[in-house]
Amino acid sequence: MEHRKIANLLRLAGGVALLGLLYAFFIWRGPAGSESSAAPAWLPTLYKSLAALPYLAALFFYFRICKSIARSRSFSRENVRSLGCIARLLWAAVALWALGLLLLAFGVAPILTQPAPLACTLLVLAAAATIAVSLVAWSLERLLAHAVRLQEENELTI
Repeated sequence: MEHRKIANLLRLAGGVALLGLLYAFFIWRGPAGSESSAAPAWLPTLYKSLAALPYLAALFFYFRICKSIARSRSFSRENVRSLGCIARLLWAAVALWALGLLLLAFGVAPILTQPAPLACTLLVLAAAATIAVSLVAWSLERLLAHAVRLQEENELTI
């Protein structure tokens, strides 16, 4: 029963993250100013949609982990793989943020936020937060893999 409570709380947190993600990528426009970018009008929409994909996929794996926890299978190889996928997807998101910074450096605005220093600041903050979460997922993957190995060895000795 305790696993279900924890899984439900984790699902609630994931739902809040999903709502925040949808708001940040598809609703919020940011402070607008005069557009002086050489970018076509469709580029910001395409960029935001592409940048959202790794996060949506990572949330899919997050919810798989929540489902596994609810079934009392916290220490499983499936969870190890899911955490690894989350870490790799978040590194892909960091690469997209770096691409956004590169586009801004060449005067092509991938996001509709003016002035450009504010856009750079937002991209750097998003990249830094994503790196932090990716490192947490990667280290949890390593710890969980070790715990799964210990559990399997323990089951063999009994």
